[in-house]
Amino acid sequence: MNKADVSILTANYNNGKYIEELIRSVLTSTMLPIQFIIVDDGSTDNCLEILRDFESRYHNITVIDQPNRGMSMARNAALALADSKYVCFVDSDDYVDPRFIEGMFDALSRHSSTLSVCDV
Repeated sequence: MNKADVSILTANYNNGKYIEELIRSVLTSTMLPIQFIIVDDGSTDNCLEILRDFESRYHNITVIDQPNRGMSMARNAALALADSKYVCFVDSDDYVDPRFIEGMFDALSRHSSTLSVCDV
């Protein structure tokens, strides 16, 4: 795998209802390769099982399983593994348009910026 330009970082806690939709939306990204790091922060539902299944099928997904320590600590754990020039935080109950990551990356490149922020 080529080194990713962007690492997608997600903190997850008991979000089995939406986590598959998020993962599938990120995997349809028009920008490849990407690194996708998901931290399961002590979920008590079926999230970890879902995450491990995706991790076993996709080489660019890394799952971290840790005791519940809160969103900030989960994001920090993901950030410690990020191996790209840019990082993008996406919440576990979101989904992204296939062009989202590429659009944010292009905006950064076009404006020689180091930070890009978006709303809904």
